[in-house]
Amino acid sequence: MQSEMCRAFRAILSSTVTIGAVGVAAVNANLAGFSSVSGGPVSIVRGGTTVGFAVSIQSGIDAALAGDVLEISAGT
Repeated sequence: MQSEMCRAFRAILSSTVTIGAVGVAAVNANLAGFSSVSGGPVSIVRGGTTVGFAVSIQSGIDAALAGDVLEISAGT
């Protein structure tokens, strides 16, 4: 299931679209699944806002865009 979430997250990151409040709410609802990552998550931060999580450093690198910051939890 987590690989499905990673694919979905990459699809969200790779899309450049303009969305309204309803779209933002839908994206946030989908990103909520990433908060259940356990075992030292990697946070993907864009412009000071956490936009997602990854299960490993490599998957965080793969999902990040240029300029993103990866915050790595201790023990990862």
